[in-house]
Amino acid sequence: MTDLTLSLAVIAVFCCALFGWGRIVRWLTAGGTDRGTPPSWAVTMMLGLALLIAVGGVLNLVRLANIWALSGLIALGLGLCVAPWIRRAVDSGLPMPHMPARTEIAARASLLALALAVLIFTIATQLPPALYNFGDDLQKYFAHPVRMLETGTLFGSPLSAMGSESLGGMSFLHGFIVAYFPLTYLNGVDAVFGLFLCLLLIAGFAWRHPALAPAALVAMADLYAINPQYVNISALYMGSALILAAIFVTAGPDEAGAPPPPLALGLIYAALVALKPTFLIFAGLHGLFMIVAVTRTTGGAR
Repeated sequence: MTDLTLSLAVIAVFCCALFGWGRIVRWLTAGGTDRGTPPSWAVTMMLGLALLIAVGGVLNLVRLANIWALSGLIALGLGLCVAPWIRRAVDSGLPMPHMPARTEIAARASLLALALAVLIFTIATQLPPALYNFGDDLQKYFAHPVRMLETGTLFGSPLSAMGSESLGGMSFLHGFIVAYFPLTYLNGVDAVFGLFLCLLLIAGFAWRHPALAPAALVAMADLYAINPQYVNISALYMGSALILAAIFVTAGPDEAGAPPPPLALGLIYAALVALKPTFLIFAGLHGLFMIVAVTRTTGGAR
C-alpha cells in the first residue's frame, strides 16, 4: 500500500509539472496571449513533456543534467501549474472555470475512473518487475541515466551506443526515476506513466466531446490490450502518447481553417525522435501530410 500511495503521488506531481511546462508552449503558440481555444489539459501535458525533453537535451549539452537541475525542472513546472489558480484567487475579477452539466460530469468521471483503475492495477502488477532484458537494458540503457546524473551528460565515449542507437530522450526521463528511487523502478517511466498518459489523452479528447465518452472507454480498453513490454524499458507507451498528441494537435478545436502551431508539432516530432530514432518514420510522414493538407487548405505551407 505504501508503494502504491507513493507511486500515485509521484505520478500526480509529475503530471502537474508537465502541465506547467505545457503552459509555456501554449503561451508561445498563442503569440504571448491567452486568445483562442487552448489544447486539452492532456495535450498540454504532452506539450510539456516534449518541451522538457528539449530542455533536457540542452542540459546534457552543457553537462548540467544532474539531480539539482532535474529537481529544478520539476519545481518550475509545479510553479507554472499552480500560478493561474493563485492569480485567480488573488484577482477576483478573473472569470471562474465553466461548470459542466451533470451528464458531462458523469462521463468525465467514468473516463478518469477507468484511467485510474488501469494505473493502479499496472502499478500493483508491474512496478517494479521481477526481471529485465539482460541484453539491451542491463548492458546499455541502465547505465545511461546513472552516467547522466553523475557526470551531467549522457555522452560517454565514441564506442557508446548513445547517438547511434538512441538519442537519449528516454534516458533523460529515466533520470527522474534514478535520481530519487531504486534503479529497478525504471520501467515506471514507460510501462506505468507512459500508459497513463495515453489513457489521459483519450480521456482528454472525450472531455471536450462528451458524446464520444462510450467510444473513448472502448478505446482506453483497447489500448490496455497492447502487449506490455514487461521486461523492456524502451519507449512503447511514451511514443504512443506523443503520436496521439501530434494527432490531437492537428485535429484540435482551434479557429476554423487555422493550421496547427508549428512550434507544438516541431517539439512533438523532436521528442519522438529523441525517444527512439525509428519514430522518425511517423514524424516524417505526418509532417509531410500536414504540409500537403495546409497547402491545400490555405494555399501555401506555413
